[in-house]
Amino acid sequence: MATFTDYTDQKEREGLLAKARFLESFAALSAGVAHRLNNDLTAMLGNAWLMRQEGPLTPGQEEAVAAIEAVARDAAYLVADLRAAATGSDEAKGPVELDVCLGRALIQFPEAERQRAAVVLSAGVPRVLGRPRALETAFQHVLANAFEATRGPVEVRVTRLRVAGDFPLRSPGRWEPGRIPPGEYAAVFVEDAGEGIAEEHLGRIFEPFYSTRFAGRGLGLPATAGIVREHGGYIGVHSAPGRGTTVVLAFPVPAERPEGT
Repeated sequence: MATFTDYTDQKEREGLLAKARFLESFAALSAGVAHRLNNDLTAMLGNAWLMRQEGPLTPGQEEAVAAIEAVARDAAYLVADLRAAATGSDEAKGPVELDVCLGRALIQFPEAERQRAAVVLSAGVPRVLGRPRALETAFQHVLANAFEATRGPVEVRVTRLRVAGDFPLRSPGRWEPGRIPPGEYAAVFVEDAGEGIAEEHLGRIFEPFYSTRFAGRGLGLPATAGIVREHGGYIGVHSAPGRGTTVVLAFPVPAERPEGT
């Protein structure tokens, strides 16, 4: 007689618990850092504004002030990403149409890049409960990665997604915060034909400050994952070297309330 014990579920629970503890610690650290940096950045931008009010600047002074403002704004985006990755947003939730948020995110890009986005909107995509500005930020990060990955077209689809057992189309190799359960979702697919992500990097793409690009801040996907997680959704990534990358942002469809309730 032999007895076998399957520790798969136990290991999965331990992994989720370890991730939750890490996120809790990261959130506490991020809140303190973001508060301090916001104060410093406010002072930098305020002093740059005062310099402009004092009178005409020489070309050298103008260049220096513009450089200070650019660095301060870039740092402000970093702080926003840091907060999104760790703590989410304090914006009020309400019914949101994903295609509207996607459109507002696309407007933030130069026209040349917007023209590369082939957007397909499916009929009957339900609204989700969300924070519009936070979702726009999430879509901006994913679109920015896609535009940077390829010079060619980027396919963007907004659709109703039914997950029952096996995932349709190409199953993402990496899900955050965990494997997506069966159910009905409103989803955005962003697909590029770039170089793709190597398998050794795919498992770390949602880690804060991990980036395969030297110029990257390493917070775009972690911030996006934080926003999606805070909405009760899931983000999946399917990628292979030389075959491009598909990112799926799926948000659960709220259950319809019976009339009169």
